[in-house]
Amino acid sequence: MRHVEAWTKDPPRSKEHEASYQSFFFEQLQLLCTKTGDKYDVVQTHKKPYLDGRKPDISLVPKGCSLSITTVASVGELKTHGSTGEFTPSEQGEILTFGERILKMQPFRSTVTVFLTDCHKIQFFRIDRRADTNSYTWTDAVPFFTRSGTRGRRRNPANGYKWLCILLSTDASALGLDLETPRCRFGTQVTLVSLLGIGATSMVYQTQDERVVKILKPDYISLAEHEQKVLQSLAGVTRRVPRVVDSFHDSTRGMLLLEPLGKPLPGCLSRNNFRALLKALKKLHHSWVHRDIRPDNLLTCEDGILLIDFGFATAVDNPSLFSGTVHYASDAVLQQLVQGTLEVVYTPADDLVSLVRSAIALLFPAFTKQLHHIPSDGFADIQEYWRAIADMAPWAACMDAAIRVDYNSLYECFCAIIPD
Repeated sequence: MRHVEAWTKDPPRSKEHEASYQSFFFEQLQLLCTKTGDKYDVVQTHKKPYLDGRKPDISLVPKGCSLSITTVASVGELKTHGSTGEFTPSEQGEILTFGERILKMQPFRSTVTVFLTDCHKIQFFRIDRRADTNSYTWTDAVPFFTRSGTRGRRRNPANGYKWLCILLSTDASALGLDLETPRCRFGTQVTLVSLLGIGATSMVYQTQDERVVKILKPDYISLAEHEQKVLQSLAGVTRRVPRVVDSFHDSTRGMLLLEPLGKPLPGCLSRNNFRALLKALKKLHHSWVHRDIRPDNLLTCEDGILLIDFGFATAVDNPSLFSGTVHYASDAVLQQLVQGTLEVVYTPADDLVSLVRSAIALLFPAFTKQLHHIPSDGFADIQEYWRAIADMAPWAACMDAAIRVDYNSLYECFCAIIPD
């Protein structure tokens, strides 16, 4: 391609404030984008923690797309021009972290290129997703800016400048960005706008029409079909579980389009929410045990309380390999794990105990912080932690009702603790 000369003025010098670098590079990069095919919009994001809480200085999104976690094609980080003229390991590590975040939040993307510059030199980094870990390649920090020659003419563009031109003239798809994946996999057009969470088995996104897309990680693709089966069996039974709008699963990926969009509970479980959950569980327990009841899986929506994440649900009294919550598991489940039992038997009582323990965690969030400091394989320590709480009279009555699978008594015990 023909490299164009876009710099209209000299870059800031070492003693100038970082804001000068931001202003200069943003202005010049916008001009350069226009002259290299106008494929990208340049967005200043140093005040926008959109990248999983991170704020890269510059983000490139395909022309016409709004900035989101699923549309960012590349990011750049600016540093002031130091006396040594070299980027530090911490500065290089920061831009690599931004690239890793992009791969983390764009699950079908296999590669990303990011850059680090002080407006005098520039360094490019490429991160490739691998099955077990990411791989990294990078260029040297090369000259980016060539000062004016005689009579105000610019010398030939520096290598760093040429490489940036190549990046900006490359289609987003060639850089690894996949804007079409969710759309072409469902029967309806779907655009992901934000990341709601990343769990052990899946990533969950919000769509533009306030639905939810759940994308299973490669090792857990089969859970998509299983969760769809469970939720569809409950569709006419209770309103307290998500509805499957659409799905896609094959040998390489599994996705569910769900509604409604839930939000985290604003505080502890109210009496009404607890009663609604008990009614839903009583119906669910005719066929299934959820196995993963914990605070993160209790949401609220316009219709009230919502119980989510049914990928680990199993048939009642059906021995199966352990899956689901550990920190909120019942003593019966934890004891089987302590004993090294390979196939754990789950009953409705296990769900009800997990519900009570989740209610305690929501009521006393500071107290239960120490619970999550216990390793997930510390089964005996988790048992001991809950044993201390079970001795407290009000909760002991709740635990007893849960173990007896007495839904009515459990609600009455809960009402004795939680004010109306």
